[in-house]
Amino acid sequence: QANLANITLATGAGSYAKTESPSSKIIAPCPYRGLFAFREEDTRFFFGREEFTAKLVDIVDQQYLIPVIGPSGSGKSSVIFAGLVPQLRQQADWIICQFRPGVQPFTSLAAALLPSLDPKMSEIDRLVETRRFAQQLEHQITHLNSIINRILEKHDYINHVLIVIDQFEEIYTLCGNADMRKRFLDLLTAVHVSDTFRIVLSLRADFLGQALTHPRFASIIQNTPLILGPMYRDELTNVVERPAEIQGVKFEAGLVDRIIDDVGFESGNLPLLEFALTSLWGKQERGVLTHKAYDEIGRVEGALARHAETIYSALTNEEKELTRSVMIQMVRPGDNTEDTRRLTTRQEMGEERWELVSRLADARLIVTNRDPEENETAEVVHEALIRSWERLRTWMDADRSFRLWQERLRASLYQWEDNEQDIGALLRGATLTEAEEWLQQREQSLNEAEQNYIIASIEQRNKTQADQARMRRRVVAGLVSGLAVTIILTIIAFLQLNNALAARAEAESERDQARMSLSRQLSIQSLSLLDEQIDLALLLGVAAENTADTFDARQTLLTGIATNPRLRTILRSPEELPRHIAYSEDGLLYISSGIEGEVILRDAQTLEIVDRLDSYAGPIRDIDISPQGQYVAVATGDGVLVWDTSTLTQIAELQREENPPEATLAFSGDNTSLAVGYADGLIIVWDVASGAPLYELAGHKQQITDMEFSRDGRLLASGSLDRTAIIWDIRLREPYVEPITGHSGIVWAVAFHPDSTRLATGSADGTIEVWNTSSGLKNRNTLRNPSGEWITSLDYNNDGLLLASGTRDHNIIIWDTIREQIDVDLETLHGHKGIVWDVVFSDNGTQMASISEDNQFIIWNTERQPRVGPITRAPLEEHEDRVRSLAYLQDGQTLVSGDEGGALIFWDLTTNPPTGRPFYSGTAVNVVAYSQDEQIIASGGANGNIVLWDTELRRPLGSPLQKHTNIVTSLVFSPDSKLLASGSQDGTIVLWDLLTREPLNLTINGDGDAILTLVFTPNGERLLAGDTDGHIIIWDVNTGAQISEGFEAHLSAITTLVFSPNNELLASAGEDRAIFLWDAADFEAYKTGDPLPQPLGDPLSGHERRINALTFSPDSRILASGSTGTAYRNGDIGNGDDIIILWDVASKRPLGPPLQSRHGRVFALAFSPDGDTLASGGWDNSVLLWDTNPAMWQEIACWRANREFTVEEWDRYLGIGTQEPICQTNS
Repeated sequence: QANLANITLATGAGSYAKTESPSSKIIAPCPYRGLFAFREEDTRFFFGREEFTAKLVDIVDQQYLIPVIGPSGSGKSSVIFAGLVPQLRQQADWIICQFRPGVQPFTSLAAALLPSLDPKMSEIDRLVETRRFAQQLEHQITHLNSIINRILEKHDYINHVLIVIDQFEEIYTLCGNADMRKRFLDLLTAVHVSDTFRIVLSLRADFLGQALTHPRFASIIQNTPLILGPMYRDELTNVVERPAEIQGVKFEAGLVDRIIDDVGFESGNLPLLEFALTSLWGKQERGVLTHKAYDEIGRVEGALARHAETIYSALTNEEKELTRSVMIQMVRPGDNTEDTRRLTTRQEMGEERWELVSRLADARLIVTNRDPEENETAEVVHEALIRSWERLRTWMDADRSFRLWQERLRASLYQWEDNEQDIGALLRGATLTEAEEWLQQREQSLNEAEQNYIIASIEQRNKTQADQARMRRRVVAGLVSGLAVTIILTIIAFLQLNNALAARAEAESERDQARMSLSRQLSIQSLSLLDEQIDLALLLGVAAENTADTFDARQTLLTGIATNPRLRTILRSPEELPRHIAYSEDGLLYISSGIEGEVILRDAQTLEIVDRLDSYAGPIRDIDISPQGQYVAVATGDGVLVWDTSTLTQIAELQREENPPEATLAFSGDNTSLAVGYADGLIIVWDVASGAPLYELAGHKQQITDMEFSRDGRLLASGSLDRTAIIWDIRLREPYVEPITGHSGIVWAVAFHPDSTRLATGSADGTIEVWNTSSGLKNRNTLRNPSGEWITSLDYNNDGLLLASGTRDHNIIIWDTIREQIDVDLETLHGHKGIVWDVVFSDNGTQMASISEDNQFIIWNTERQPRVGPITRAPLEEHEDRVRSLAYLQDGQTLVSGDEGGALIFWDLTTNPPTGRPFYSGTAVNVVAYSQDEQIIASGGANGNIVLWDTELRRPLGSPLQKHTNIVTSLVFSPDSKLLASGSQDGTIVLWDLLTREPLNLTINGDGDAILTLVFTPNGERLLAGDTDGHIIIWDVNTGAQISEGFEAHLSAITTLVFSPNNELLASAGEDRAIFLWDAADFEAYKTGDPLPQPLGDPLSGHERRINALTFSPDSRILASGSTGTAYRNGDIGNGDDIIILWDVASKRPLGPPLQSRHGRVFALAFSPDGDTLASGGWDNSVLLWDTNPAMWQEIACWRANREFTVEEWDRYLGIGTQEPICQTNS
């Protein structure tokens, strides 16, 4: 009988295989790695990623946390371990610790660090110490920086430590504890930047959406993305040929090209390539790898599946069934994401199945190992096996509903175990009913712990029901003995009513739970689709919020609209099949081609269709609009038509005797002529007015793909299928320079720089070249699409600083033409689901339109430093100096802002846009506050004076209040509006009587530390101050006595203190980047000698720099925080770390990724009285208004998605009730 032991295996690098070749020679070790990642010892066989490795080494020198992101199978682990690590080893002063997060990431990290902390520790001691060390890390008793310092102290001549976290997505797939996951990310991102310490991690691209929900981690990913894309053909050639060459083995002629053609250019195909090469290695003949052997192994696509089928076919029927149950437990089912590997343990599998696991591991279908706690583990050898083995995919599809439920069950089980089997964590209601059904149907597929959990839940339910029944019997029995029958019946009726009410309450609770569960599910699905299908992801976010207004729903909604902030809206229409688009010079109209030969004109601001040009049969090949917008030309299958846009009448029809169907158009800068490029490579320039041909340009051998006139009108550029571009001299009607032949693929796009001295060309070889128009020589470095896919379209913005490129892989890449790199502000725009055929900037450069083969055209915001972000409106820009303070009046119609130049502006928010004019106080306004009765506004100045303003009359009330000798840093009115407290950099606090305008006999002289923030307790009895040493000091307002020594609340200066409107919480923040929440009652009732107030749990961590501002929403559900950026250091506003974070107060988690304010420094924040708007002011002299109402977020999401669910999407994602519209469309 056949068995696994008789199967010849394809082995990895370093192994030997016997061959039956005539030479009977033992062949050399296989240099390929099969399904395993390349290791450090495999460096000499590792090829194809040299350029990426060099970039990775450079970034490791500059940044402390570096994520390497790419699809499954793109070689992330290999480029780290066989690329980066060996290069660092050569420097001889690195210690390298590596681990995978697994189920318990803190334990895994502890196990990775301990050998370097104490190399002499025994295995038993290390196992015990790992658990203790992990707890210290998790609860921040020990910080990574101090650990690294201890490691360096123990190793002479070592100056650097690198921590490699492989397969980082395991914190989402294996670590089911969301709080633990957050604490782990907090630990990694809270490291103090040091030259001695680096973290490099590998992350699968389809988990990027989940990673972006952690603010600091999101900021790191967005600022330094290292995307591992597909290899170029020459790189793949090296992957195939060079390892064999080292081992003295050759490929038959043509085989390498054939292999590369089979593998294609998808990143995830590299494991299949390596496995095929490994399988091929054992079939070499006299040191030659042959076409025949390649066919025998099933080629690239079939080698792995064939190997798996060979192993499977050797099993008995009983073993086959057992193999199915083993394999599906090692695959985590994707819910709108790809299926992934799942780590299992010997205990979970049981002894019977573990024996089979060991045999499958020998056959290289499974990998066994031990986790940090020495448990034996097993997992699928690589996710490529999940993708390529059809039998396994069939098993997963058949069992998907069960496995999805089982993963949800396990999450509940882990929670029950973490809570020491508390009955409150048992299953109940509909969830328990579902579990009972699965237990009856699939008992053999559930492990012992899962079965026990369900049984314990059933027993608890039965016990509860029995207790209730017993109580009813006792009540009835007691009544029967002494009461009349009518009373008994009344009691029974009461009990029935009570039961009915309880049942109704339970049903309502279950409905609420069902809504919460559905909302959570929609949120997860939305986040998983952000990178792939942005419009559907936005719709799911809206649906999640509609279903239940939860933290998860709000977070998802904000993440969705903040993740792709440049996207303005997506337009699609069944009547439009656009291939080209053009803006008119005034930027008011753009034009798209319709499916039936119609040209559709839309308003660029409202996006409404404003007119159509006459319909002609057949699709439109190209369109162009003259620079002044006077004419529109359309290329159809029958010729070229020209319209006058002022009258919308056709004025010319340009017919060539032999009229090839494909044509490309370009108007000259003076509107007088139109160049038409044809399928046979000929270009004819026509006179627009008369419709007569002026001259011909012959030079291309194949179809013209794109043309453009230079701005100065002297030159015409053309690209062609013949892989060349030509710059034509219009006056001489001949090539201006030698034809450009620098591309190895079709030249799809040409674009002149606005100064006409440079020409950009984009090609099917995945590159953009920039040429000097005078010499025809390459003017710049080659710009490469990271994925290697075609460049299909190009356009410069109006100042030439940006170059947009559309690609075949559905993206738009914006290039910084000065730095010759992808623009750090705009980067890559995602949203299309097909080839991007055309991109074009508006004339003023503030927006861009793109069109793709998926029948969508998208409008993007392309301002370099946008003043309108994902949830912001146009900025208020009347200030001429830095905005230091903000305050809303309670009617919500007036916002007051003060700047360092002494201006105070009362903004009228009822106008659109808001209007206001400055009033001057005579000195820099550092802080503004208003009284509770809104009669008075106080402004504190740089000269120590305080000006009181009449709110209605907008003018000062008498002379300034003078007491301080330095900058007024804080002002706060008492709750009854009778007192004003002021704090200063001179270290004093003054209480002012607003009736007499005199200071009370309370002038507090501190210890010299500047007072940065003041706040009255809600009852007005206490005054709290935060100073530059991080202390909170408490005074009794009535007596003026200091009733607490300053106690340390922060590690450094406290910049802001604020009570929540519901009077339940105090929030504090400071230079240490932490935010603490406190119980307000601890401060209101505080007396000398009382225990000092303690913060409520861990700090809110997300800012990278000093926090300058805090404010609660009126309902106290949201806390907004704003921080300093690095912009003010180099004058470049908006480096990205001047962020605003919206925190969900209940969960202490951020509502989506940080909001990039572009202020440079955020100095002030204020919520409107209705909570719908957040105002921010800062270093850039502006005030921004942010929409903070989830209903507005839904409106923004709907505007962008611009469609409803399809019937299929509704059934798949909601599956309840009749489909209802959730959005209003724009088209």
